[in-house]
This record gives sequence, structure tokens and C-alpha cells, in this order.
Amino acid sequence: MTKDELSFQKMSQTEESHVNKYMSICGNLPNFPVYFTAVQDCNKKLVEYLALEVSGSHPDKLTKKQLREKLVDECSDVMRKMYAYAVNENLNDLIDSFGYSHSFLKITNESNLNSICLNVLDKAGLHQANLTNYGITATSITMLQQSLNDFNTIRPISKQEKAKNKENRLYITQLFAKLRENWNKMDNLMEILRQDHTDFYYEYHQLRKLEKPKSANVDLSVKMYDKESGQAVSLVNLSLMPAAGMEQERFEANAALIEKKTRMYGCFFRNLSAGDYLITARKAGYADTTKTITIVKGEYTTVNIVMEKL
Repeated sequence: MTKDELSFQKMSQTEESHVNKYMSICGNLPNFPVYFTAVQDCNKKLVEYLALEVSGSHPDKLTKKQLREKLVDECSDVMRKMYAYAVNENLNDLIDSFGYSHSFLKITNESNLNSICLNVLDKAGLHQANLTNYGITATSITMLQQSLNDFNTIRPISKQEKAKNKENRLYITQLFAKLRENWNKMDNLMEILRQDHTDFYYEYHQLRKLEKPKSANVDLSVKMYDKESGQAVSLVNLSLMPAAGMEQERFEANAALIEKKTRMYGCFFRNLSAGDYLITARKAGYADTTKTITIVKGEYTTVNIVMEKL
């Protein structure tokens, strides 16, 4: 699971619990119970399928690589210390057994790595009583043996398991997409409660801010919805400009505008100065809509604009 998915799942679970407590306020909004039930179902399924992904998420090559790196590090450490012991005690036969560098162990084949590790373990066992002063303890030897066992007993993932993991990942992606779609629809409906249930409205949006945008330095996310259907509206022309009296050093003196065209799920504005802005949405077939928004430095703001057909 990616960091973005983890952040979104945390938001969704927290917001679900919050909304559930206040269904008396929002439960009668048009289609709200349908959207909320879909969110609850997605949250429940995500817990199940993400658990399956964690239990089998590490592809064979990645896991094998990690175990090999651990084995090489531990074997190299024991060898260096045993080499120091052999040189100090003039044990030439032992010196010849440990002429392998860390770099060599990293690139040698699996069979050769196994042979070297077994030889190190054998020699370390024979000389264990004399190795404590060189930093090799019974625990060190046991850890190396365990790492070798783990490396050799890792079970390759079958083609069927790989196919199943791929199928699970696709389903998880679809669940997140469905979650985003339904939260966006509920965001739109929450605008109805802004005046009469101000506290709940702002608590709701504060929790929605737990969802962080993927891109750095994003200050504002804007999403458009059709007033009649509640569906997302794309290809909307947006104009953003500072409200009267705001410092306009980042804008041209005459135009004082940032203009963008939205995609299906809206668009982002980055690196905005703190202050009040006017945002205007225009699209053929819809009435122009203008809203005043406030950007607070360090906070991520989401704005939902309802578009009304002419």
C-alpha cells in the first residue's frame, strides 16, 4: 500500500465514524445514504483485501533480495572479525578461509554464498570459545545461522499466487477509486448544510483534510459537480485571482489571474500566497459561478463548486 493510499484510508475510516454519529443531520440529504453505504462497504472490503496484500505482497525477487542482503551483511561481519582473530593468532589455515570481500559475497551465486556461510559457521563453532574478545558471541553465530535458514527456505511465489496478487491489487485500486467518487459526491451535498449546521460542516471538512494530495506544495484542490445529477463536471475553465486588497506580487499587475482547465476530478493550485481569492468557473452550457476562498499557509484547502445548467 502506498503512502497516499494509507492516508486516504485513514481519512475515510475516520470520516465514516464521524458522519455515522451525525446521520440525523446529513442522512436526509438527496442520495446521501446511498453514497455513505457505498463508502462503508468499500472501507470494510479494503481492510480485508489490504490484509491479503500485506500477507502476500512481497514479490519473490524482492524478498529474496532483502534476505540475501541481510545474510551477506552478517556473514561479512563475522568473517572480518574471524580474520582479525586468525591474523592475531597466526592461524594461516583459518586466514585462507576468509579471503572473501563483502563485494564478492554480494555478486557470487547462491550456491557459492551458501558454501561460504556454512564454512564460516563451522569455523566459528570450532573457535567460539576464543572469539568473544573479537566481538563474535553465541548470539552472533545463531543470528547468522537463522539468516542462512531464512534465505534457503523462502518459498518462491507460484504463477497462480502472482496472478491472484495482481487481481487483488486491481480490485484494491478500484475500491479506492469508488471511495474517492462517493466522498466527492458527499462533499458536494455537504454544501447544503453549510449555513444551518456550520459546526458539523467545518468538522466534516477538517477531517477530509487528512487526505493529502500526491504532489508537493499543493495548497488548493478544486472540484466541480453538476447541481442536478451530482456528477463530476470536467473541462471547466477556472480563473483564480486575489480578492481586493490582497498583495498581488505573484501576479501581473493587469491580469492578476491564474487560469486552468479541469480534468475529471478537478485540478490543483500550487504555491499560493496566504489570503483571500476569487475563483470563477466557466463552461459552455452552464452558468458562470464565482466563490470567495481563503488560503491559509501550510493548510490544504478543498473547494467544491456546484455548476448549474442554463
